[in-house]
Amino acid sequence: MSMNLQRSLFTVLPPLAAVGLSLLSQTAHADLGLFRVTGAGGIQAESNMHDPAFALNTLDLAFSTNSRNLGLDPGSGAAQILLMDLGTDALSLISRAPNGDAANGNSIGPALSADGRYVAFSSFATNLVSGEQSPSQSVFRHDRQSLATQRVSVSTIGGAINAQARYPSISADGRYVAYYSSASNQISGDSNGSPDLLLTDMQTANTSRLSVSDGEQQAADGALESAELALSGDARYAVFASASNLAASPANGGNIQVYLRDRIAGNTRMVSINASNQAANSQSDSPSISQNGRYVVFRSFATNLVSGATSRIYRRDLQSGSLTAIPLPASAASCETPAVNDLGEVIYACNENVGATQQAWLFRDPNLLFLLSAASGTTTVSNGSIVPSRRGMRPDGALMAYASQANNIVTGDNNGVDDVFVVVDVDRLDRLFSDGFE
Repeated sequence: MSMNLQRSLFTVLPPLAAVGLSLLSQTAHADLGLFRVTGAGGIQAESNMHDPAFALNTLDLAFSTNSRNLGLDPGSGAAQILLMDLGTDALSLISRAPNGDAANGNSIGPALSADGRYVAFSSFATNLVSGEQSPSQSVFRHDRQSLATQRVSVSTIGGAINAQARYPSISADGRYVAYYSSASNQISGDSNGSPDLLLTDMQTANTSRLSVSDGEQQAADGALESAELALSGDARYAVFASASNLAASPANGGNIQVYLRDRIAGNTRMVSINASNQAANSQSDSPSISQNGRYVVFRSFATNLVSGATSRIYRRDLQSGSLTAIPLPASAASCETPAVNDLGEVIYACNENVGATQQAWLFRDPNLLFLLSAASGTTTVSNGSIVPSRRGMRPDGALMAYASQANNIVTGDNNGVDDVFVVVDVDRLDRLFSDGFE
């Protein structure tokens, strides 16, 4: 089902109260609906679908899948990056070679520019670009207008890198791509023998390091957390987690901390601190930043950040400096992997007390929670876990997405594979169309 079908077919998601929170009236907030992404005519995917990602200003949804029955058969058994226009169901192949062939190696982790023109992703394929090929995973950027695919992660001499690069994040205009790289031949002075977080300017072909201190010192060997990178829409800010002392103050206390790199000001500061400017007293990781660069969310095992915090999820408002502890749902034991939109709304995964499944939740200020992965027609959790892959969220909160193993989120789910589910804020989407979105 897609959004060009009647919204009366949506599964409606009611708000739920969290522990210690008073529940606001649902009528004061937009209604949320949900549907499963399927192929033409409602055909269920024959293989897993993961890594949903939205463009910021369109109805484009990209994802990774091995499925060949969605209306576009890539002709390859490798996982491909597909893009669906949720308004029309039109599918296009993103992980494509110059001759139009599908990637001959698995492709994952798409990230889209604001207008959906550029899609960054990582791939093991060796047929996406000509010339020397990397021995492992590389990062690519596909231009949907010209149909050209470029390798982002290149060496200092323009050739293949000597180790893997993955987990791309892309700027709103598609010019900048940030990613995690284990290669030692991408930038000069890379002597830490450890992975780095890099940013490539696709216009100038210049690559710089993001995981550096105030004094431009590289993170120490083994100090960088894999996959922990997110870029603001204007590419000014990058957030990541590291065990190195990268900020002038405070010291990290020997713990992995969350840092914010300001590319314009040229400084790095710690985000995982309390109101007294003390570093978190235990590991902090999994950062994400809103497209407008105002909010940073992260997970922390610390006990000194906010009194009474229970979920392990925190939101930093970089404008006001405030730190908010995101509530723990009543049915959950702990939470992880948050993402945040421009309104400060947080989508996160929580491990349930009963059944040990992991479910998707949405928090909206001041005290409203939605269970996004509820069993169809209920307010209880589904019978399967959401997939520990990326979760998509538009900056305006009109669309959200996740992948799940459950087969009871919507009726008729009998394909036995991981599916992608899209959550729609009906009122916000209506406003987009009434403002001439089409």
